[in-house]
Amino acid sequence: MNQKRANTRFAPTELDAKQVDESDALKTLIQVGIGPAKAFGCGLMLVRRM
Repeated sequence: MNQKRANTRFAPTELDAKQVDESDALKTLIQVGIGPAKAFGCGLMLVRRM
């Protein structure tokens, strides 16, 4: 594993919850790509800002 990636941590102050208002726009972003993300089966998706 890449050393830089192994040391990446998220602090609770960096997390922010958003609700999807435009499902079509979200579907397009997911199909095209939104960068580094981690999805969970419960419907939670973490997206890291670059």
